Amino acid sequence: MLLTTVDAATLRPATRAVLLKDVGGDGSFTFFTNYGSRKAREIESCPRVALTFLWLKLERQVCVRVRACVLACACACVATRAGCSG
Repeated sequence: MLLTTVDAATLRPATRAVLLKDVGGDGSFTFFTNYGSRKAREIESCPRVALTFLWLKLERQVCVRVRACVLACACACVATRAGCSG
């Protein structure tokens, strides 16, 4: 899926591809990110983001505007990622 964030200081949007890990029954979307990345800093300073993904079966794209937050299980989830040093 594509994740779009905004730099709070310059109001410049940035879009990048991220791996969608889960869609919750409550309409939540889960993806992983490095807390030290530019993407994470942008989400922390301006948590309003947009998610866009293709729904090929319906020949449509879906765009969702949401407020991003850190999951309570984030530390445990990070430890399960390939290449995690600990």
